[in-house]
Amino acid sequence: MVLALRSQGLFGGAMHALVPQYLEDATDTPGREVPDNQEVFWCRKTADCLIFEILEYVEEASDNDACAWHFAEIARLNDCAETDREILHQQVMKPSDMHATGGRVASASLLIGRQVVGGDRVAIAVATLRLPDVGTDVLITYNRPAPSISGASQIEQELQESFQVREKIVCGSGG
Repeated sequence: MVLALRSQGLFGGAMHALVPQYLEDATDTPGREVPDNQEVFWCRKTADCLIFEILEYVEEASDNDACAWHFAEIARLNDCAETDREILHQQVMKPSDMHATGGRVASASLLIGRQVVGGDRVAIAVATLRLPDVGTDVLITYNRPAPSISGASQIEQELQESFQVREKIVCGSGG
């Protein structure tokens, strides 16, 4: 399956990524609020959701463990019990795989997993891009409500390969 992508500026053009064309900007949806540290895209029909999020750098998580740490935090925020989440695949990206970030990202990792959220199984792909020099973790999360992870890993891989940091991003102490 070839996924149709569009070029998308993020955070006022400070970042850039290719986003699946079938996802619409959530800020264009009446009644849906998006925090300033997020860019959210979703599909009304499938409830697929793609979130770009600027977070404070998580000091207690090593580069190898950062993605799993954020996955567990997402589960906690979703009231997902530890027994209702599963990591299916995890990998640390090599610096050569992060060519589009212009050397600004110190490390990156990718995780594919599942969580039970509100009684529904959700496939979740999480990419963590670490920028310790500015105290920031950039989280790219793709959620697909379904028992299968079909398509989630492909989309996450495309995003990680196309993601660009164009300006210095700083996450203040208020997060």
